[in-house]
Amino acid sequence: MTQTDQPALEPAPNKIRFRNSCISVFCLALMLIPAIGLRLSHITKESLWLDEFSTLYLATGRGDFIYQLPKNVIMRSPPYVGFSGAPAWWHIWNGVDSTTHPPLYHILLRWWVDLFGEGDFSSRCLSTVFSVACVVLLYVAVRQTGGRWQALAAAGMMAFAPIQIFFSQEVRPYTLLQCCALIAAILLISIQRKGSSPLRLAALTISLVLLALTHYFAIGVIVAMAAYAMVRLRGRDRIAVIACVVLAGAIFGLIWGPKLLAYQRSGLGDEYAKHLGRSVLSAAVSVPQRMTLHSNFDVFFSDDAEPRYAMISLAVLSYIVPIFRFRKFPDALFWWMWIVGAVGLVVALDLHRESALTTIPRYTILSAPAIYAILAMPLPTKVGKFIPASIVLGTVVSAIGYQQRGQFPPPVLRETADSLRHDVEPGDAVILTGRFYDFLDWEPAVDYFVLEHYGMNWNTPVVFATGRIGADAERELKKFRRVWVVGVRPQEDTDRMLPGWRTHDIRSRYDDNAIWRVTPQ
Repeated sequence: MTQTDQPALEPAPNKIRFRNSCISVFCLALMLIPAIGLRLSHITKESLWLDEFSTLYLATGRGDFIYQLPKNVIMRSPPYVGFSGAPAWWHIWNGVDSTTHPPLYHILLRWWVDLFGEGDFSSRCLSTVFSVACVVLLYVAVRQTGGRWQALAAAGMMAFAPIQIFFSQEVRPYTLLQCCALIAAILLISIQRKGSSPLRLAALTISLVLLALTHYFAIGVIVAMAAYAMVRLRGRDRIAVIACVVLAGAIFGLIWGPKLLAYQRSGLGDEYAKHLGRSVLSAAVSVPQRMTLHSNFDVFFSDDAEPRYAMISLAVLSYIVPIFRFRKFPDALFWWMWIVGAVGLVVALDLHRESALTTIPRYTILSAPAIYAILAMPLPTKVGKFIPASIVLGTVVSAIGYQQRGQFPPPVLRETADSLRHDVEPGDAVILTGRFYDFLDWEPAVDYFVLEHYGMNWNTPVVFATGRIGADAERELKKFRRVWVVGVRPQEDTDRMLPGWRTHDIRSRYDDNAIWRVTPQ
């Protein structure tokens, strides 16, 4: 046989797998570049808003100190409430009585601030880091049971979905929540494939504890993981995983149970649904669309047919199709149960409390990784194989549009502080009334921290106005050269806290923010 007649050598299977792995990892790395760029772009265009400031304040470890400052009286020597001279980070654990969230994110945020500072950019970058990590973790989780392109498609959706970009630019725990859940998912799938080992079981237990210490709504996904272990695992592995879940619950209850019981009287800041059944149905069906294309939740009953059909299509792909794909894609059961646990818990709370939590994207954000994993599964048709790619393309287009238009009008809190610093002079006083349409005890306290964060010097006397200012304080205010008010409605707020006083120099920024000067009649 001549040399030309010799058969060509086939590349070794290991070399092919290695080459394909290198290609997929390269594609993932290439995807991360624009994902990071989208998350860092305009990250400080809008100042932090009140929920972010509440989270940032709790990281100081000062607990409820700021909320216990006297109301409706003049504080001539206001205290400093920022990070300078703040208590050590371990005081955070017992100082979160003013929030319903567990303390893990606040502790990590404190460490981050100690390293990189408390500015808007540095504090928001912590969520950005977790958000980028979620893209990689989702790729790893889907790759364990699916193909490389399926894993890349799921990671692409998480990389470019506008809602992921939004939460990656907030000082809030939602990207950490997804990160901890994905770590637990990777460990559970690894136990299913390779069997349990002391190291994997210990890591799974720790990840579940951290997940529970990030947000209470993680309970739905933890229960879903336990249910999946009961269905799919066998023998010693099943017993070991259930034991990990029970042990994690016991640890969480031991170290955080007393605080959790104390929060039974606390609300979640939600509003009650006017039409409960309609709101829950619309919101639950629209969850997949909110997690991929945009955050609109009321399109099911709107007159705009295009987003309504997109919402129904994504809901069918996420909720219904996996039920018929369990044999072909066993991992579909895992992700489907994840969605049911994450969304089902919120729906159950809404039905029980007649609330509207399902309509608020942050309460269902934990369902996002599972939705992306399911939408990345190829369907058994020629057209179905292009569905994941088209959804990724849709998230890219939505991300570009999101960057151009933004999500909300900026709260301009930085501008408020700049204006106040420019106006207030020695001999003046400042009244803080809050930024909503009623006097609430916590609003002036948060405003106080906000203005200090943006450089306001509180050598100026301050009043936390949560109602009618007392006669003694009113007489004292008349002695100041000028009295400035930060609030919402100049004339209405002035009439409520200082009846008979007049407003001047009204400097309105937006509907929820204004500065004005008051004088007695």
